[in-house]
Amino acid sequence: MQKDAKKHLDTYIALKENNETYRTAADESNVDLMIKELNSFHPLQLQANRIRATLTQSLPKEAKNILENLYDMERELIKIQNQSKHIHSEIYPFPSITVALTPSHTTADINDKINVAESCIHRLNNRTITNTETKDALDKINKLLRLIETVTRDNTSNIITFFVDQEKTETNVLDISAHSLFDSGCNIAIYGEAGAGKTTTLHRYAGKLFSSKNDNQIVLFMPLNRITKRINELDDDLKKSSININTPFDSLLNAFLIYKNLPPSQENRRSLLSRLNNSKKCVVIADALDEACSHAPWVINALSELPSKISGAQVITSSRDCVKYIKEIDFLGITLLPFTEGQLKKFIFSWIVNPEESEDLWKKILDRKLYEVAKNPLLATIICTIHSNKIKIPENEPEIYWKKIELLCGLYDYHKGINRTKNDKSFLERCCIKLGYQFHKNEIRETSTQEIVTFLYNSFEGSISTEKIQSAVDDLIFICNILIKQPDSENYGFEHLRYQELLAAKEIEQNRSIDMVELASQEWWKGALFLYAHYHDIQFLIDDIYNKKSNITRYADVLLKMIEARPLSSQAGLKSLVLKLSKQDRFDGLWADDYYSEHQRSDDYY
Repeated sequence: MQKDAKKHLDTYIALKENNETYRTAADESNVDLMIKELNSFHPLQLQANRIRATLTQSLPKEAKNILENLYDMERELIKIQNQSKHIHSEIYPFPSITVALTPSHTTADINDKINVAESCIHRLNNRTITNTETKDALDKINKLLRLIETVTRDNTSNIITFFVDQEKTETNVLDISAHSLFDSGCNIAIYGEAGAGKTTTLHRYAGKLFSSKNDNQIVLFMPLNRITKRINELDDDLKKSSININTPFDSLLNAFLIYKNLPPSQENRRSLLSRLNNSKKCVVIADALDEACSHAPWVINALSELPSKISGAQVITSSRDCVKYIKEIDFLGITLLPFTEGQLKKFIFSWIVNPEESEDLWKKILDRKLYEVAKNPLLATIICTIHSNKIKIPENEPEIYWKKIELLCGLYDYHKGINRTKNDKSFLERCCIKLGYQFHKNEIRETSTQEIVTFLYNSFEGSISTEKIQSAVDDLIFICNILIKQPDSENYGFEHLRYQELLAAKEIEQNRSIDMVELASQEWWKGALFLYAHYHDIQFLIDDIYNKKSNITRYADVLLKMIEARPLSSQAGLKSLVLKLSKQDRFDGLWADDYYSEHQRSDDYY
């Protein structure tokens, strides 16, 4: 019916626009009559009791047929409208409640709750609180944060203003093991930058629970990135029958069963659910939510449903803290902070056993003001490794990761005076860069050795023999330990996603055929482009995006992250430009998201 309606209305428009043609080809009085009848038709005014006169017999046949079809269509629409009214009359609408906020009372109530939360944090830091009390305190803090987020988001009348008291920003930091918070039984999303230790924290907690659990307790570890990758490898029919975004929880169970090489049948789902529900305690640890959501966003809803589907289940998940969908995760958010200066010193002196070497490294970090670089746990580990091998410590994040790659590709052997690899260092580094880019381009973290060889052969455009490439892959796996065998799999990948991102950034730097505008529109590429921006001015990218796409808002999130890698002297100007162009997009109606107001608002508060 929609197609017929469009056809008739298009003809109607054509008749009106070509009135002069009809005046030439037909009798003028008939044309005037036809136009008058057409103009009197109002399809949106559907009065069921409207009386229609018989169509004028003197109308041209084509015009008469058009009008009759339009009248028939109107009668059909009236019939559907009446059916809809009847259905709605039997449905009780969801109650809508409008509440008027009194600014003084609302702000006083929120501030009281903030004071209570602050007291709870102090008790947690002082270890004067039980697990049950911890859960109650964390639940209150979570509700408070949700309230603030809701009021901030919907505060269209600007009757309440939120700001951060700079003097108290450090007093409300939790100085406590993440494991202690997990022990409370709360559903928790643990956030952190790349290399903050999210996966390590979850793996160790899972090991701790597994070693101490009794027969009626279940610890279910879900590597979401590997699970969703397995789903993407399925044939279309099996994927369609197993994954339905409208039933995310069942889809997650099916995905987990497939990952464990079990049929995603109703019987297996029922058996798994029964086992989980009958346990005395069930802890579901879901790692790498940010990676999984790049191609399976329904996972967020699946995890949100899980506590209500499994009696007494606790969910702990992890994600980078720079992704867009953080607000959609309905758990208490805990961010792993970088090392404090005291914690970093303790880490270094624990990692390097020789006190003279550890003291020497610590002095270099202080003298060269490298604390900001070294405070990340992953980077601190690499710095200790580099220093132990008598190599000069790099001064920024991408240089540190690249130095580790160089070390593994042969620099370590060079300093030891040995040669274990069959291929020279520069070729192995080129292979790493090509592989890192191919992995990232295909949005994978691991793959088979056969596909790794294929990636490299295609990347070098057949200019290097398969035998030499296979030899290089063997070096990277068995000698360099750059490609690591993944848990519960025969696949290989890089030790950490950050290495993969660094290598992808190197390929972008060297390969001018890569379309950076396309990459900047994808959340998955944010980390790689951030590392790229340490060495490259991004003004050209902003210009390219605006010239090619005529808007900037879709790319603003990635661009603002890249700006963080630029020198302080240029950050303010670049950020101002991106926000100004985003604001212009809003005025032009080019994009629904309002990045400008979001970032402008945050700037006003700090």
